[in-house]
Amino acid sequence: MKFAAYIRVSTSRQAEESDSLDGQKLAIEKWATQNDHTVVKYYIESGHSAFKGTRPALERMRSDIKSNEIEYEGVVVYSLSRFSRKEEKRLEFDSLLAKFGITFCSVTEAFPTDQASAHLVKSLLGSVNEHQSRQNSQVVSDRKAEAVEKGYFVGGKVPYGYKSVAAPSSDKNKKILVVDYKQSLVVKDIFRLALEGTHGQPFGVKKIASHLNALGIQANSARWTITKIHNMLTDPLYIARREYAAERRIKKPGYHPLFYKNSAIIDEEVFNKVQIDLKQRAPQENTDNKGVRSKSILTGLLKCGYCKKNLVLASGKSGRYWYYKCSRQIKEDINVCSCPILPKVPVEMLVKELISEKVMLEETLSGYVQTLKAKHKEAYKADRQLLLGTQAGIAKVDNQYQKLIMLVANGELELDLTTKDTISRLKRRLEQLKIEARGLKERINLPIKKFGQSHISLFAQAAKKVLLGSDGEATKALLLATVRDIVVYPDRVQLRGGILPLAAIISRVDRNMGTSLQVPIFISKWR
Repeated sequence: MKFAAYIRVSTSRQAEESDSLDGQKLAIEKWATQNDHTVVKYYIESGHSAFKGTRPALERMRSDIKSNEIEYEGVVVYSLSRFSRKEEKRLEFDSLLAKFGITFCSVTEAFPTDQASAHLVKSLLGSVNEHQSRQNSQVVSDRKAEAVEKGYFVGGKVPYGYKSVAAPSSDKNKKILVVDYKQSLVVKDIFRLALEGTHGQPFGVKKIASHLNALGIQANSARWTITKIHNMLTDPLYIARREYAAERRIKKPGYHPLFYKNSAIIDEEVFNKVQIDLKQRAPQENTDNKGVRSKSILTGLLKCGYCKKNLVLASGKSGRYWYYKCSRQIKEDINVCSCPILPKVPVEMLVKELISEKVMLEETLSGYVQTLKAKHKEAYKADRQLLLGTQAGIAKVDNQYQKLIMLVANGELELDLTTKDTISRLKRRLEQLKIEARGLKERINLPIKKFGQSHISLFAQAAKKVLLGSDGEATKALLLATVRDIVVYPDRVQLRGGILPLAAIISRVDRNMGTSLQVPIFISKWR
């Protein structure tokens, strides 16, 4: 049987020293030889945690499996803990392997042959691994806190204005933060500009970034941005008052904050004045999607083809004329991007005319719908099979969940931490499968079956009237519902949308709405 091997070490130090990488590989190859298997592909994760963070090799394996173009029938790991120490992620990947009929094996752990028992054993082992990982994490966190208490730098990116040097102690691996004289002058200048600018008028974060970039002053070999300036101006590290792990440390009775013991660069009074000024300048918080709430019909749709950022609305110096401009040009510098600056009124009219003349034609829409129907027919059987498999998975997991609950209720199983974790994981897996089933049902029951040519004709007429009319709100709603994005390049504009959203909207057209110039009643359903 052909296998793919997944090998992981959790630290870059282990990876550099080949600590356990070669050992895992040798053990897997020995296991394959003894069991008459062949390892045809290796996915090696060098220096990535199994509990948190990104897992590039695992994601490549996931992508390969989903593409259904793999040459192996099984996946083997040295141990379950090498695969994942977070049970929720392990369950998710286990489901993917089961869906594609791929066998999962561990060199150091034997699983029962029947699926139900194997699933339970893997869940128990996974929960134990996760619990151990959490304990290890707590130990590491405690050791780091002790190091901070003693004044050591515990790793991470060295803040601008400081440098990391060997601590004056017997332990050569310990580091401390000391002030970098040249960079500290820049830090002081940034706070000065925030308070008084160059001529007594305070600079905003954007103006400070532009000022430094124009002078050729770099932020660790990179350009200054709004985010970098704002982060520096709000970081209490510069007054030696940054708290260690404030968001993670549990504030128990008797809790006292633990501060990094670095030297201050900025006077506390100056820092506090800057905080007051930043707070006064800050825009009011709004959690709504800006593209939806903006009155400008192309906000949220226009994107820069050069740097993939959104184009946002900006006015000229007089405030009389408005333009769509790459957000990087606004945040950093006008020369940072080659995206053209688009005058608002002409480009909006051009987009509306283009969609009206090229997309919202009855024959064009009919072609889109026929293409969608053909694709849906082709995928229907596969989706039905997936739905049946998912429903079987729901029944299986629910059965395991109910059995575990009954064992606890009858006093046959102790409700300890491991059991609680297993019950919790089964419950979450059950919810995940139900969500997958709902999604498959929606794909199977597409709205394209509910309308004919008359709906398409009515929609084409109404959409053209909306696009070429004066009701900006209705035009915005139509564009947001049918257009995914409009990508702007120096020499062209690319409009991208989806056939399914169009079909869904067409299916909601009311036959009785006629061809009135009023906003169609289905507009409200697009928002």
